[in-house]
Parts: sequence; structure tokens; C-alpha cells
Amino acid sequence: MKKRIISISLALLLAVAILPPAGASAGSAVSVILNGQRVEFSGQGPLIVEGRTLIPVRGVFEALGFDVAWNEATKTVTMARDDYAVTVTLGSYVFFTNGASHSLDVPAQEIAGRTLLPLRLVLESVGYTLIWDGEGNTVFISGDDYETDFFSLYASGDRSIPTLIGVGYTTGQIEEVVYSRMDALRGQYPNGMRWTNENAYDGNGGIPMYGFGCVAFAMILSDAAFGDLKARVHYDFSNIRVGDIIRINSDTHSVIALKVTDKEITVAEGNYNSSIRWGRTFTRERMNSVGNFVMTRYPE
Repeated sequence: MKKRIISISLALLLAVAILPPAGASAGSAVSVILNGQRVEFSGQGPLIVEGRTLIPVRGVFEALGFDVAWNEATKTVTMARDDYAVTVTLGSYVFFTNGASHSLDVPAQEIAGRTLLPLRLVLESVGYTLIWDGEGNTVFISGDDYETDFFSLYASGDRSIPTLIGVGYTTGQIEEVVYSRMDALRGQYPNGMRWTNENAYDGNGGIPMYGFGCVAFAMILSDAAFGDLKARVHYDFSNIRVGDIIRINSDTHSVIALKVTDKEITVAEGNYNSSIRWGRTFTRERMNSVGNFVMTRYPE
């Protein structure tokens, strides 16, 4: 299956039959990885509502080669591809795949003008597998034709960064995992939330220090992504990776990398004008001029 970044249209919401861990809430950000690639949502992205993860999935099925249609008269959703035809009707505890009936634990239903149903059961009926990663509030969807040791690794429950590297997961894929674990904290630490040097955090061992303000926020995101993996310092600003903490402005401020391209580095930071900010962008040239050192937790 061709791997690509997918833009999701907002016409159909289906509920994933995966219960997120305690502590996940309607404010939690949810990421979706389809066959190893992040699903990019325009507008409203996934939400956790009353213990269920709701995902805009018309674009997901279309990306998998399905034609998706809605019949208003019968209140039926049809998803068709050369090898599968799936029909789901509002209020029904049964859906059909290639004419065979399958039971739902929760019936298809309409909420706020959107159609909701258990996505796991529907996707499994057409050969896909879903895994919920509670560490990063991420739903992983994989097809039988997507070959990677990483997906089976997630199924086994071993999700540490060194292990993912050890089985040969690519740099880009590792950084997707790191990003998803940091991004999952946006609901708890929203953009604009007040954050000053009065905010402190005690690292979990990978960064053996007690941090305040910008350092504390960077450490919180770093620990969420890397667990207790040990940190090390380097000065190679051409080798900044997603999740690296960068000390800038004459050693007075810390930011953490969210996205890294050949030209730009996008960061999250605490105590930026006494608040949290997600998404400030530095050009590479600018970062080279203001950067002092990089703290990374990727193994050498």
C-alpha cells in the first residue's frame, strides 16, 4: 500500500472501539497513524468523548481506496472497494461486509449531525488492525500489506525508543512516535496557558535535575516522549531531531523541537511571555545564531 500523508475531510465520524487509559479526556489530543504515516487533519481532529475515541474517518476509508456514500433516506453509510462493500445503518447493532453480518457492541448513531460507530470492528472486517497507544494518545491502523516490525512490536507492548530503534524503525518513524507522545499533552498544557518560573518539574531520571519555567515544560514533554532514557548534550545544530531540547538566547531559555525540516525548526516552549506556546518557528539560520547547545535523548 502506498504510504503518504493523508488530508482528512470532515464529513463522517466513527467511534474507535478502544477505551483510552484513565486520565485521557475530551481535552486530550489524539493522533492517528495509518500504515506508518501520520494522518493530517484539517479543522476538527480526533476527540475523546465519554471514554470513546472519535475520529473523522471518511478520508481514512477514501485513503484506503473506498468510495464512501451516505443515503439520507435509509440513514445508511456505504463504503465500497473492489474487494469489500460495507454497509452500516443508524441505530442498528449489525453491519454487513460483503453480505456477511457482524455484530456491534454499540449501534451506529447520529450525534450532533455526525454518524458514529465502532471503527475497530468495521476495519477488522476488511483486514485492518487497530492498536491504541495510551502513552501517546495515538491510534495505529495497519493493513496486512504494510510490513513493519514496529506494528507487531506495539502489539507486544514494548514501546521504548531504544527498542524501536533496535528493530530497525526509521528515523522518521521514531520521530513520529516522539511527536505523538508530546502532542498528546496539548490538552493538558494548551497554547496560552500561564506558565512562569513558579512552575517546576522534577525529572524522572533521564534528565537528573529539578527544572523551573521553560526548563520544566521542556522536561515534561521530553519525559513523556522518552521515559527515563538518559539525556546527553551536543553542539551540532545541523543534527537537531524531534524531541530535542534546545537551549537558546545566551543560555536563558529552553525550547523543545516539534518539527524539523531542512529549512525550519518548530518548537514548543514554556514561559514564553509567561505562557506556554506551541508552534513558534525558527529558520535554521536563526537557530544557529541563537542556539547554545542541544540536549538529546536519542541513543548515540
